[in-house]
Amino acid sequence: MKARWLAGLLLTAGFCGTAWGQAPREDLDLRAFLLKTMFKSCAKTGEVCYVAFGSQTDPRTRKTAYTDPPPGFLTRFARCPFAVKAASAYSAASTNGEPSTNTVTGIPDGVYTVQIMRWIDSETAQTRVSLYRSETWARGHDAIVEKQDGAWEVREYLAKWSR
Repeated sequence: MKARWLAGLLLTAGFCGTAWGQAPREDLDLRAFLLKTMFKSCAKTGEVCYVAFGSQTDPRTRKTAYTDPPPGFLTRFARCPFAVKAASAYSAASTNGEPSTNTVTGIPDGVYTVQIMRWIDSETAQTRVSLYRSETWARGHDAIVEKQDGAWEVREYLAKWSR
């Protein structure tokens, strides 16, 4: 009885076909689409783009901890004209707490965060994408994305922000 209940729970939660702690293929494909879209409009040649699948800021220290993508995910971006690394390699430690300026681009390197807030159905999701370069330079958006004819596309922007 317990085994049948657990199997039903795992199927309901979407764990069927994936190893524990491993994101489903659709999840990774959607996040890759979101990153490619953000890279097209924001990434600079010679930049180091740090990628996160989520973040959490400690309210006392204001330090941000990023959730790295799974191993192998970043190889999807190997042919980009900029470096792509896991967000855990990012360090904002510099003078006055601001990130140092990239000598090639003239701006700080960015942390690109892609989150799936919720799955609406198997081919539609509410997402959040953001880019952080410094305390005074950040942007992002919330959107509904859906898979149409095998490809992801933004159906509707819910909110956009920048500072």
